[in-house]
Amino acid sequence: MRRIFPLTAGLALVLSACATADNNRYYTLVPPAAPVAQTAQAATTWVRFTAVRVPDVLDRSNMVVRSGQQQVVPLSHSFWRSPLQQELQDAFSTALQSDGRIALSPNLGFARTAPEYAVQLGLERLDIALGQFVRMDVSWTVQKLPAHGDAKTVVCRASWSQTLSEASVDAAVAAQQTMVQQWAQQVQGQLLAGAGC
Repeated sequence: MRRIFPLTAGLALVLSACATADNNRYYTLVPPAAPVAQTAQAATTWVRFTAVRVPDVLDRSNMVVRSGQQQVVPLSHSFWRSPLQQELQDAFSTALQSDGRIALSPNLGFARTAPEYAVQLGLERLDIALGQFVRMDVSWTVQKLPAHGDAKTVVCRASWSQTLSEASVDAAVAAQQTMVQQWAQQVQGQLLAGAGC
């Protein structure tokens, strides 16, 4: 019996770990979308991104939600497909290029035939209260390239808030997807018009 017990206990631990892994759910901010019809060569505006700024407490694989009035906690079984910083950049870039008028800048050496901008994105605040609301505060800077000494950097800010009709992670992620789409649309209009915020 002494030999059987450790095997039984070990099997129980393995089964417990498998059950926990099966409960994990993975989410992305990139919604299903049709492929972009045009290529970078046909785009009317090009853009260069630097890494998205994200608060350290949020830049992780676990989704972080509000618990009570003062505390935020990571969810044990709800994960981003990649760290939030990368999710935001992928989702924003996909939305920005959705109709082919804007494309990521081609490699160095490609002949410049369209305006080019450097864009820095920042997530300032992301509040998720399951069953209640999602709020996203963002900022971004836009600078036309090449950046000469007199090149102006435009600094912009925006906020979105959406009430959640159900207390599910799926609903919260859908709300965030919508906000990132709105963010990209706002920046897209700004770049195509060559205007400020």
